[in-house]
Amino acid sequence: LKLNPGDLQRRMSLAKAYYDKKEFNKAIVELSDVKDLLESYPEVNYELAKVYISIGDIDKATLAAKKELELNPELSSSHYIMVQIHYLKNEYRDAVLMFEKSIEVKLVHPFKI
Repeated sequence: LKLNPGDLQRRMSLAKAYYDKKEFNKAIVELSDVKDLLESYPEVNYELAKVYISIGDIDKATLAAKKELELNPELSSSHYIMVQIHYLKNEYRDAVLMFEKSIEVKLVHPFKI
């Protein structure tokens, strides 16, 4: 597969395909490259957090999720990934509050993920 290294959308798609195939290290490489090129690219940190959750690295998942929320607060997915982090850390009250926030954001920005 030849891929233009600057085509961030295709690299994100490739990373998601690796994730779906449970090739987590390859997904991390692609996502990290996208992040290096444009850290604020929508959902790159969200996808990284998902991968880190899948391999059990909650500390890295937390860092990625917090960065996604910081850079893209208008995306409900930015809030929802924090729901998962709080849940995994047994922080249920924070998980509920963040879930409510994700719903609120979705209502304000219905066409954003």
